Amino acid sequence: MNTQPGWLLEANGILHPRGSEYQTQFVVDGLPLTDNRSPAFAPEIGAEDVHALSILTAGYPAEYGRKLGGVIEVVTASSARRGLHGSATASGGSFGTIGSDAQAEYGWERATLSVRGGAATTDRYLDPPAEEN
Repeated sequence: MNTQPGWLLEANGILHPRGSEYQTQFVVDGLPLTDNRSPAFAPEIGAEDVHALSILTAGYPAEYGRKLGGVIEVVTASSARRGLHGSATASGGSFGTIGSDAQAEYGWERATLSVRGGAATTDRYLDPPAEEN
């Protein structure tokens, strides 16, 4: 979203559409989220979970209310697939940061059973205070 015209990402991860602070409405699978969605307050939606993304900065339909900044509509659900499916992701970064996520699901005609798990670790979290920092 940060690459869209008129959007600015603040240093702590808060999106500012058209210079408006805290006027971004997130709608995930048709459900409006009214809480603060900045990274400090809410977990992010993984890129592998997003099926479709729509960004509005003007001409909002009435269903979105009176948000003046922007509306981000995320669709995570895709059509049901029959049979056994799965996915796994792994990531790594500086400060010994390692993360992994795995999902397995089995789909029938009208139901889906899904199991998901993940883990993450880092050497940087909660470093002891020191004058050098």
